[in-house]
Amino acid sequence: MSRTAEFVTLSEAASRAVAGPSSRHAALIEDAFDVLVETPGGGVSLTGDVRGRASAKKVVEALALRAERGLEVAEADVRVAIGQARTGRGSPPGALPSGRRGPVSPRTPAQARYLDTLARCDLVFGLGPAGTGKTFLAVAAGVGALLRGDVDRLLVSRPAVEAGERLGFLPGDLTEKVDPYMAPVWEALTDILGAEQFRRRREKGEIELAPIAFMRGRTLSHAFV
Repeated sequence: MSRTAEFVTLSEAASRAVAGPSSRHAALIEDAFDVLVETPGGGVSLTGDVRGRASAKKVVEALALRAERGLEVAEADVRVAIGQARTGRGSPPGALPSGRRGPVSPRTPAQARYLDTLARCDLVFGLGPAGTGKTFLAVAAGVGALLRGDVDRLLVSRPAVEAGERLGFLPGDLTEKVDPYMAPVWEALTDILGAEQFRRRREKGEIELAPIAFMRGRTLSHAFV
């Protein structure tokens, strides 16, 4: 199949946002659609087959629109745009973002029911053995809601309980004390958002930890918990 080039005219700011730091965003688009993304000035050049260029162009236009609106364009936004371009539609309620290893999607009928329930219900209980995706899929659903703007913050809560061993006194502030117990959640968030995006959103208060012991009296409006 022939590979030809198509040029998308953009402002300088939008072109920089599409390329990303060290051309990281461009590399993600290239890997997703088997195209070559170049920013020679005045826009973005896309080289590839017809289908690849069409999908990549959708991502470029979505990222450029965010940049023109003065919004931050981060790696997580690129992954969401790629997922939307692959499905051929916008981000519907319950849509999941793409992680570092590709789009997040259920792998078993039980996981599919779990995600459907997370999208439809205000309160969900997920029971199952370790390694069945309960934490990761819940985190992905919460990140998706945060990136779409359905909620203002993602609030993570877990019991700070040792798994049969006494760890003793942990030094530091509340965050430092609880972080060891939150490791599975932090790993899932880093996998989906990327380390830098996760750090920024946590510093801005969009992602917050709250051990169950400190949940009493908390206001949970506009939050995914």
